[in-house]
Amino acid sequence: MASTEVTVLQLKPGSTASDSLVHNQLERLRGLLEPQGDSQRIFYWYQQTEDPSYIYIIRECGPSSSEEGCITTLVSRETLSEILGTHFELSRTHTYHVDLPTGAIPADAPLISIGHHKVPWENKELFEKKFANTRHLMDEYVTRERKGAGGWRIDRVDESQGVFVLFVGWESWEQHFNFVKTEVFVEYRKILQLLSGYESRHAKLIEIG
Repeated sequence: MASTEVTVLQLKPGSTASDSLVHNQLERLRGLLEPQGDSQRIFYWYQQTEDPSYIYIIRECGPSSSEEGCITTLVSRETLSEILGTHFELSRTHTYHVDLPTGAIPADAPLISIGHHKVPWENKELFEKKFANTRHLMDEYVTRERKGAGGWRIDRVDESQGVFVLFVGWESWEQHFNFVKTEVFVEYRKILQLLSGYESRHAKLIEIG
């Protein structure tokens, strides 16, 4: 099964995602990420709404058991620096992979949330069970036809815990915020008790090129 690759880029102060020079650099990078005959892979550009200087590349990668088609195998650090060094903070660039088909992400929504659930390994089985039993509360609240989709981060950054990454489509930031204030969220939020940490950001789909 294919996995999802998320690359996070940060623009330097004074640079914007609407800048034509930034677009040219990103288009050049996409050309390297889509070698001839490989343009059928799903590819999205997103911009964070909390801090618009962050640009996300969310794309289909190879099977979760390999690095086939991943950015680390297609673009060297030197090439990345040559392409993006003018407008992007390369020291803030990072990539991670999620054991999830990219097509499952609700990219048709005006806004998505990207939630990182840090789960101690001893809580993994219970977390998966509770999430499976309570996710319908969120699915019923979300008005998009395509519901949330999540998977475990493949790249480990901490041997004591895993990270479950959840993508959810929303009509607006307000809709997500209002879900947190509902009575059903009291039950849904019980999964948070199993976490060592949680972080959520919002992003909107943007056009490059």
